[in-house]
Amino acid sequence: MRLLLTSVVQRLSGLGGDPVIQLQTAFGGGKTHTMLTVFHLATRKVDTRLLMGIPPILDTAGITELPNARVAFLDGIKLSSSQPLEHDGLTVNTLWGELAWQLAGQAGFALVQQADSDGTSPGKEVLIKLLTQAAPCVILIDELVAYIRQFEPRQHYHGGTFDSNLSFIQALTEALKAVPNALLLASLPESDLEVGGDNGQRVLNSLEKYFARVESVWKPVATEEAFEIVRRRLFDSVGDTAELDAVCQQFAELYRQGGNKFPPETQSHHYVERLRQSYPIHPEIFDRLYEDWSTLDKFQRTRAVGDQPRQKQNRLVFLAADTDVANRLRDQAKIFLAWQSIVADINNEKLNLDLFQVKQAKRYKELSGQTLQQMIRETYKWLICPVEHIVKDKPQTTWEVVSVSPTAPSLIQDIENRLKEEEWLIFEWSPIHLMNLLQRWYFKDGVTEIGALKVWQDCSHYLYLPRLVRDDVFKNAINLGLHSQDFFGFASGKSDDKYLGFMFGENTSIILDDQSLLIAHDVAVAYKESLKPIIPVITGGDDDDTDTDDGTPPPVIIPPIIIKPPVTATAKKHFYGTISLDPIKAKMDFATIVDEVIEQFTSKLGVDVKISIEIQATSTRDGFDEAMQWSIKENCNVLKFGNAEFEED
Repeated sequence: MRLLLTSVVQRLSGLGGDPVIQLQTAFGGGKTHTMLTVFHLATRKVDTRLLMGIPPILDTAGITELPNARVAFLDGIKLSSSQPLEHDGLTVNTLWGELAWQLAGQAGFALVQQADSDGTSPGKEVLIKLLTQAAPCVILIDELVAYIRQFEPRQHYHGGTFDSNLSFIQALTEALKAVPNALLLASLPESDLEVGGDNGQRVLNSLEKYFARVESVWKPVATEEAFEIVRRRLFDSVGDTAELDAVCQQFAELYRQGGNKFPPETQSHHYVERLRQSYPIHPEIFDRLYEDWSTLDKFQRTRAVGDQPRQKQNRLVFLAADTDVANRLRDQAKIFLAWQSIVADINNEKLNLDLFQVKQAKRYKELSGQTLQQMIRETYKWLICPVEHIVKDKPQTTWEVVSVSPTAPSLIQDIENRLKEEEWLIFEWSPIHLMNLLQRWYFKDGVTEIGALKVWQDCSHYLYLPRLVRDDVFKNAINLGLHSQDFFGFASGKSDDKYLGFMFGENTSIILDDQSLLIAHDVAVAYKESLKPIIPVITGGDDDDTDTDDGTPPPVIIPPIIIKPPVTATAKKHFYGTISLDPIKAKMDFATIVDEVIEQFTSKLGVDVKISIEIQATSTRDGFDEAMQWSIKENCNVLKFGNAEFEED
């Protein structure tokens, strides 16, 4: 974002910078924050000295005084292709009319008034005159694809036509190059979900072609910058800086001591800075949300990252300290830190002690450390879980508490066992429970179907719903329920009144996405019945001689039904597939392969699945040093690699 803002202030000052900037965002990549920052920079409604981080940007750009600029903001969601706007008695029909009015009022609108009335693009020269009159100026356009996709090809609206709007964008981008202190920031979507159908894709393809001639493409928020954005959303303050640094240093030291028990990036001296930037949220959480979850449709990066800790309430349990022991823990921590400091001074030759005293100090440090570890277990012993019950249609939250054993070999395993025992975390779920949940909370007031993904997400959010350990438990309950016709139906989608990929009473494995539906039992029964073929019945015709001699109608003739066995391809019994993975995204890609391919085999009885992984790494520089070779070989041994060797060539 800093480089982008440097370009903006240079452009507004007439000192270069990009005339057209496309904010390349995939659902929440910091677009809103960037546009707000540019708005405040341009309008000067807030002194630039009071905008955090802006003075260094002005210094870098060599600008002592930033000029006031006019700003036009065009929101494609709010603007309509067929509903004109009214400004001081003037009717504004088009995107260019609204732009002219916002930049230069009545004088600006007069330049494009005829084009606005006709719905035709005003052309490059008229737009150069408008921009020159309004400069220095900034044009912010959000959801441009959403606006233009309203225009069906070969149809004329108050806002013009499909072609005239594209011609306007082309003329505007060309005009901006000719006015040295005019700037356009526009957002175009990366996600197919945001494009919105065939017409939206057609718009996007055209806009990308026009923008590509003059634009610079920016990803406005890097992951490290997002740390600060999310932190400001969630916390008024993160506490004392010295305490922050001390905590981060302790974590960094823990990772260094752990060596290959932790990911390689934690061993870098830069990692402590990442800990500081993201504090009090761990940077690994940001990495998973930004790198893995942000590839999912409908996941907005900056906004969603901030929302997830607040929304996923039913994914939280707490390990709390015993107040009676906490003070003793604090005292023991001070004792350990004191001996640690003494030993550090000995190692740095700041203390001159004899051999006995050195051994004694090191021994006391070791003993106090062991006591501290045990006291941590004795202190953090209370497992607390929020539980919500609906009483008289109102939620009532209670906090249930159990203790974990301070002597259990594994704290994590003991916590998991207690969560299972108390049924606070569900590892296996029967379809009868899922059906009861659907009937109680969803299939009522005429609702007969619900998005399967919504039910799972609701279970992650609402405390009164079951707390499932992961989505596999939810999917398994659906799969088991679909084996019979006793619970509910399922469809992979719906088109008009037709269910796509309808399943009811089948041995199957479902794929959970935003199109999949759970269907009420009675509706599933009726729909399955409607899919049965209708047997034709043929009666006698209307000829005069159809009656028999005694005047009675002829018998009904039902032709024989010949059922042909279905033609099926020869069953295949073996599958073999290979794929090359991007090493940067391998973790995420392999998880997708497991979900979409491997699970379809493992969920079917009588299928043996074998998976082999081949890793090849070649150094193009100085080779792999001994420390790296040792670390990788140790990891491979722990992971039970069949073969793991380094070679010279």
